[in-house]
Amino acid sequence: MILIQLIDLGAGIFYTMVGVVPLADSAFPMFNATWIIVLLYLWMPKKHNNAQPA
Repeated sequence: MILIQLIDLGAGIFYTMVGVVPLADSAFPMFNATWIIVLLYLWMPKKHNNAQPA
């Protein structure tokens, strides 16, 4: 899911920088993609090392 949001954000940045989409139209979707990426990263389950020393 993070990858999908990164693709969405990258496309938004690219098309805004090229001038195809005005910043006024792309700012809100890019902001949404950014906070969704951050929240998905923070909510990702932590991996625990359950190996017991011998």
